[in-house]
Amino acid sequence: MNENRKQLIISIIVILLIALFIVWLKRDQIAFFKSTPELILKAEVNLSQSDRVFVEKRLADNQAKLLELGENATVLEKVNINFMLSADYRLLGEYGKAKELLEQNMMLEPLNSNTKSTYSSLLAVMGDKEGALDYINQAIALFGGETNYWRWKIDLEKESGISEQKLEEIFKEALEKTDNNLNIVVIYAQFLSEIGKNDEAIKNWEKAIELYPENGFIYQAEIDRLKELL
Repeated sequence: MNENRKQLIISIIVILLIALFIVWLKRDQIAFFKSTPELILKAEVNLSQSDRVFVEKRLADNQAKLLELGENATVLEKVNINFMLSADYRLLGEYGKAKELLEQNMMLEPLNSNTKSTYSSLLAVMGDKEGALDYINQAIALFGGETNYWRWKIDLEKESGISEQKLEEIFKEALEKTDNNLNIVVIYAQFLSEIGKNDEAIKNWEKAIELYPENGFIYQAEIDRLKELL
């Protein structure tokens, strides 16, 4: 009797372990699919007939040029033509084809920050914002002084629901890496006023005046407005 009970208990434990393993496996599968959203490979775009004809002709011309170069094409020639082809496929709503061409370029020139930035933008259009953020971070790692990379990263981080504290840290890093670029200073000042840090916002508007006095009257208007709220 005791032996039978032991065997029964062991069987129950084995069944429970198998059940737990299945739950764990399914959980990982669900997490995997959540992290890889279904991409929009093709979409209807608002192009006039004349614009469509123009883009399609340019696309065909570049395809013919690449074919003509064949094996004699240099890496730079391939990258440049692929980039133009990708841009035209994107204009036509052929996102999947545009994506493949940029991926070819990343294989040819893995350290090209512009390709990674363009790929990031395309992924966002295709519905993969997490992937877009990953690739713009790669672009910044390669060339942190590019203002547009930081602006795009900040937009993506805002959409992701990042905390105000973390977003403020990103702004500060962007200012450091871009040597206080005017555009970053301005959007940082706007952000600070949005979250109620008006004193700090005023300081950044004042910095904007120093950087670009030609627009001083615009920035001063923001300073005056914020001072009334203090």
